[in-house]
Amino acid sequence: LHSDIPVLNDVVLKDLLSRSWNSIESMKPGTRLDIGPRVRVPLTSENEHIVTYFGPGKSSTFRYYSYWDILEDRVHGDMEGRVFIVGSSSSAMFDLMSTPVGRSYPGVEVHASLINSFINNTFVSRLSIVQDIAIVAAVGTLAGLLAFLFTPLLGGAISIMMLFAYFLFVMWRFDEAGQWLEMVRPALATILSFAGVMGYRYMTEEKSKLFLQKTFRQYLSPELIDIMYKNKQMPTLGGNEGVMTAYFTDIQGFSTFSEKLGSPTRLVELLNEYLTEMTDSLMAHLGTLDKYEGDAIIAFFGAPLSMPDHAEKACLTALDMQAKLARLRVKWASEGDKWPTIVHNMRMRIGINTGAIVTGNMGSKMRMNYTMMGDAVNLAARLESAAKQYGVYVMTSRETLELTNNRFAARKLDRITVVGKSEPVEVYEVMGENGKVDEPTAKLIELYNKGIEHYYSCKWNDAIAILEQAEELEPNREFSSGGISPSRLFIDRAKAYKTNPPPENWDGVFRLTEK
Repeated sequence: LHSDIPVLNDVVLKDLLSRSWNSIESMKPGTRLDIGPRVRVPLTSENEHIVTYFGPGKSSTFRYYSYWDILEDRVHGDMEGRVFIVGSSSSAMFDLMSTPVGRSYPGVEVHASLINSFINNTFVSRLSIVQDIAIVAAVGTLAGLLAFLFTPLLGGAISIMMLFAYFLFVMWRFDEAGQWLEMVRPALATILSFAGVMGYRYMTEEKSKLFLQKTFRQYLSPELIDIMYKNKQMPTLGGNEGVMTAYFTDIQGFSTFSEKLGSPTRLVELLNEYLTEMTDSLMAHLGTLDKYEGDAIIAFFGAPLSMPDHAEKACLTALDMQAKLARLRVKWASEGDKWPTIVHNMRMRIGINTGAIVTGNMGSKMRMNYTMMGDAVNLAARLESAAKQYGVYVMTSRETLELTNNRFAARKLDRITVVGKSEPVEVYEVMGENGKVDEPTAKLIELYNKGIEHYYSCKWNDAIAILEQAEELEPNREFSSGGISPSRLFIDRAKAYKTNPPPENWDGVFRLTEK
């Protein structure tokens, strides 16, 4: 078939009709008149053209007509003014090929796609090599940055979402603008960059974290180790001095437990359960475990990670430990005859003091222990022991209480000098958090403080009268040694001073003679 009719698209026809016939007749011989926009067929660096496929085959993109229908004149003018190609789409004619849009694509439709591109100036465009490299570098850098800033799991998830978003962008650009963007190499760059940074982190930063965990996992909670790691705060293992809070606990009358239990195995079972609960409380409040000495727990707050609220955390830990021990007592009592009555009534004393403390690895070359030293440490141990003489279970120094921002409901117990010290220290009992103590405890604190005020003013009768009211509200009288309580202690002292008044220069300091 042959047609003498030139093929012109709408744009060319409009441009042709807009020109006057005189301009055409006035053309000089050998000259040229271009009509419509210029079509530039893009070629690769190897002078090859990338086919813009408008298929796939046998779709509505290009209409197919049977050759026999044309011969029999059944088409009835549908092909007038159109470009048509004679070819075959039958597999028997061996003109099927594999293309990016189909495994069995009619070769004749490749020609149709090319002609359609030339007429409509529609081509697939590629970026330059420099632009491709820039995309690969940008995507790889972003993936590496994500791997560096986030945890492996979160960074990996974000990288996958980034790749998916890039894939959607590539599809959108191809569909809207016919622009062919790289997909495989940016994906490989993302994977390799992420894996490379993760490998680097494992060999460097993760190594530091493993060092912290290996060194301090016996002393610190995992949360505290994570905070140290995130803050890039490596501890000074050789020794570090600062204001910290020392913390001592001891079970009341524990020396009689082994006798009552009758078996070392049962004693170990009881201690393990008790120490597990108490240590969990310590770790939850970011305390550092120094050591166990039998039933005693020795700990400190404020190292190896410096924290401004170490005194608060120590007092919170004391209250939490006492609450946990109360729940343990209920549990042990509910287990029937498994434990003797002494276990059902177990009580624990706690001594807390804040001051200058040195922490670090101390010991011999053969064996070292991360521990604390200093006068403030010794005083904390003395306060734990002194709590027995007052019938209380949480005794803290004024230095500790002053750093708690008035968070706790506490009462002043005394001004004392402990064994081995000449400097007096004010000691207090922490009874709960302000606003959270029950009504009897609040009333006890009010009465006790009034009675103590009269006591230090040497108003013995007034002090005795008020403290006797306070004694009725003392919570630990039946469990303390000899039924002693702070109220009873000062009643006895007031009665003694009433008979034998103190000297005129009396400073109110009580000197302990026992550790």
